[in-house]
Amino acid sequence: MRNYIWLTCIRVWSGKVFLGITLLSILAVFFLIRLTHLPSHSNHWDSFFFVFSNPYVYFLLFLTSFLVIVQDIYQEGALGVFIAARLTSKQHWLFARYIVVFLTAILIVFIVFGAASTISIAVHGGDYSSEWSKVSSDLELSYTSFAATLSPVQGMVLWFVRYFAGLLGVGLVYSTCCTLWKGRLFPFLMTATFLFTQSLVNMSAIPGIGLIDISARYIYSYEISDGGWGLFLLKSHIPLLLFYTFLVLVNIYRLDEVEIE
Repeated sequence: MRNYIWLTCIRVWSGKVFLGITLLSILAVFFLIRLTHLPSHSNHWDSFFFVFSNPYVYFLLFLTSFLVIVQDIYQEGALGVFIAARLTSKQHWLFARYIVVFLTAILIVFIVFGAASTISIAVHGGDYSSEWSKVSSDLELSYTSFAATLSPVQGMVLWFVRYFAGLLGVGLVYSTCCTLWKGRLFPFLMTATFLFTQSLVNMSAIPGIGLIDISARYIYSYEISDGGWGLFLLKSHIPLLLFYTFLVLVNIYRLDEVEIE
């Protein structure tokens, strides 16, 4: 199992898809930060949160591009199929893939967040110890409206965790679609539709549907009365944890129908 995981990681991380998507994401972040006109008295935090607060950028660029990487993970090479077929069970194969997606998601989050913060600081100056800008402190910007209750670093951590959780969600939704439908195209289209719908619709505002919300809109609902931002972070991800657990159970239940290929 360990050999399969590292073989797949090396194949994916050194492949054209991963490298191309990573470069595309960094370039997109650069141009978004460099070409966006911010109000006077703004700083690098305003630029950073501007990038991640746009639902179209978040869903249609960051998460959809990761979907392309996930599809590449699930396309085994001949050696990968050979090793996967010799794992103890299909459950080991399934969870080995989960670990690859997990490790790849961590890598992508660090790359994109690192690029966004570095480029923002390079363009606007400042550092991680900087406070909110005057326009954010005065709540003049909608995408930093949580500045009244959260510090910039706290907001960054909340975004980091949700971005990572969102990437895991992409992997689990795609994996579930692969167990329900054969082929590669239909699972890809279904997962892409899931992301496109979330970019347009505020799922958290629909009773019973908020469970599948992988957007970062939850950050804007934080209140000091919630018992601290750490507890708020934990409570906000319990619904997603339930949703992801359900997807894993569906994957396990349907595993006998899936062929290693």
